[in-house]
Amino acid sequence: MLLLVLGQTFVGEEVVSSRFLEEISRIEKPLYTISGADSLIEGLYRSRQFTQIIKRYSSSTSPVYRLLVAEALYYTGDYPGADSIYSIILRSDADTLIKEMALLSKGWTYYRRNLYERALEISGRISDTSLFYSASLLKALSSIALKDYSTAYSALDGFDTPEALLVRGYATYMLGNYDLALKSLNRLYELYPNSPLAPYALFRIATIYLKTGYVDDAVRYLWLILEEYPDFELRPQAYYILARTLYQEKRYEELADVVRDFLKEYPESDYVPSIKRYITQAYTSGPYIVDEDYPYYHFLEGYLNYEKGNCGTAIEHLERYLRSRERRYFIFFRRYSEDPFVSDALLYVAKCYIKLGDTSSAENYLKKCRDYRCRIELSRMYFERGDYDAVIKLLSKYRDEKLPLKYKAEIYYLMGASYARKGDVERAKGLLRRAEMVYKEVGSREEIDKVRRELESLK
Repeated sequence: MLLLVLGQTFVGEEVVSSRFLEEISRIEKPLYTISGADSLIEGLYRSRQFTQIIKRYSSSTSPVYRLLVAEALYYTGDYPGADSIYSIILRSDADTLIKEMALLSKGWTYYRRNLYERALEISGRISDTSLFYSASLLKALSSIALKDYSTAYSALDGFDTPEALLVRGYATYMLGNYDLALKSLNRLYELYPNSPLAPYALFRIATIYLKTGYVDDAVRYLWLILEEYPDFELRPQAYYILARTLYQEKRYEELADVVRDFLKEYPESDYVPSIKRYITQAYTSGPYIVDEDYPYYHFLEGYLNYEKGNCGTAIEHLERYLRSRERRYFIFFRRYSEDPFVSDALLYVAKCYIKLGDTSSAENYLKKCRDYRCRIELSRMYFERGDYDAVIKLLSKYRDEKLPLKYKAEIYYLMGASYARKGDVERAKGLLRRAEMVYKEVGSREEIDKVRRELESLK
């Protein structure tokens, strides 16, 4: 199968690519097979107890022991300290293999200190076959850092370690050769499914299929990540990209399952607003995608009727949903769970009560909601009844928060107009001018005119 580059990108791709490159940069120098030292230090080295090696053997002058101490310093992150000992070994009368090990490790210290050209040069000077893989890996990683992906790919030709396959897959991906990238990454997963690098390979495979238009294959690999790697650090991104893809493809029933599982695992993720938007928009486009057993069924039915203006039916469903999210504490005290849709339900049911003229019920629901949208809606009610101090107190905490622009503008307007009613002209002017600037950025002519009328009244 020849995969053609379609040139499109997708939301979340930059995060995935960045994390993928970070994982490659964390690939470490393999441990050497070193003879000529006692079994204790060799055992400490193989078991990676590097601090013990440094404590016990730092005073030794033997080239072999010096090499192991330098290795211990390298693996604990003291690259300058390790480098100085490698240089001593290279000036000593150590045997050829020990010197080549020291030289190669010196190259790795250059790589870790971002001296990629020097690391690359050293990787080409290694002749001992037992060190060839470590030297080739150093060459490939240095080449990737220098964006020489062809050299990175060829440097690891014939090696089937997880690290080599990941690097080769990444290099060919960056070269646009998606067939070769898929070959290396699929082989990584097939040979080493339990490797920490396997889910990264699967994620890159999924992104390749997305970029080339093979959506079914992409969905299959994203599901595979979620099913097999519960601790994968990019799991939230996998959920998000899967949800977005299913939404775009109008596969709404599958989307509903993804949304349910995602919100259960990551109720406070930065992706929650987008995930919520996908399922609500999907439901308005294709209702009946879920039944009453779905945890968000009554919310979705309430939202659908709210959008249609059927407030009586909307309130019935939204209140039923909210009752299902109530939790009892102690004997009489109740509060809502941290479910991501609770704030939306409180806002929509309050707006419906306002529309029906029942401001008392609306206020009761808005007071239970801590979302900034509810705070703004409640402030509008206070403003209309002339309780300007309550408006200012309620909205002051949101003045400097990062919020969508239309809400920032509304906050500035309500506070500015409240100060105007209280006779504090200077504060009123400052806030109203900020509201005007933000409304101009949003592009709302009607709201700009509203603010200007308020400013005109202050003259």
